[in-house]
Amino acid sequence: IIIFHVRSINNCYLLPGQYAMQAVSVFWCQPCGVRLKKLLSDHLNCSVEVDNMGISGDCVVPYMADRFKKTLSSSSKQYDWILILGGTNDLGQGIDYNTILATLCSMHDNARASGAHTACLAIPQAAMEHERNFLLQHTNKLKVNAGLRDYCDRSGGWSIYVDLYNELPDPTDRDTDRNRYWCDPLHLTEHGYNIMADIIFSKLKQHLVADHHSPSPKL
Repeated sequence: IIIFHVRSINNCYLLPGQYAMQAVSVFWCQPCGVRLKKLLSDHLNCSVEVDNMGISGDCVVPYMADRFKKTLSSSSKQYDWILILGGTNDLGQGIDYNTILATLCSMHDNARASGAHTACLAIPQAAMEHERNFLLQHTNKLKVNAGLRDYCDRSGGWSIYVDLYNELPDPTDRDTDRNRYWCDPLHLTEHGYNIMADIIFSKLKQHLVADHHSPSPKL
C-alpha cells in the first residue's frame, strides 16, 4: 500500500472534493515508492510524502487487510490516494480467489470510507505461472484482476485500475531481457520496480491537477 502526504503545498490540487494533495499510501516494495514519490513531486510541483506499508511475503488474507484497517484507524494523516497491490502470495497458498478478491475490495472500501481515492493494482505475471503445475494459479489470478477492474468500473471514478499484469515486461517472453527486469521468477529488480512506478504514475497523473488556477478538480 502506498500513501502520499504533502508537507508543503505549492499549487497542488487533487480529485473530487479535496484540493491539497496530502497523502498517498503504498503497500509494497520500497524502490517503487521512492521512484513514485519523485515522479509525483515533480509533476505536482510540491512536496509529496510516500509511506510504504508493504511487508515482503505478506498475504492479503488476513494479515495485510488487518494491518491496513488498523493503520487507517490510528493514522493522524488524511490520505488522498491509497494504492494496493496484493494477492500473489495468497494464490500461492491456495486461498480461494473469491476470498482474495472480496478482501481486496473490502480494503478499497475502507480506504474510500476514509476519504481517499484508490488504485487497484493488478497482480503481475510470474515466470512460472504458465507451467502445468501453476495453471490454476494463473486462471485464478486473471479472475482476481478481472474483479478488480470491474470494481473500478463501478466506483464512479473513486478507484482506478492499473494493469500491471499486461504493462510490466512479460517474464515468460524469451525476447524480454528478464535479468534486467526480474531478479527471480516472481520478484522484480530495482529497475523493474522503477518501471512499475512509471506505469502507476502514467495512470495516476491523469487524475491529478497541478494547476492552482483550475476551477475544479479533474477526473
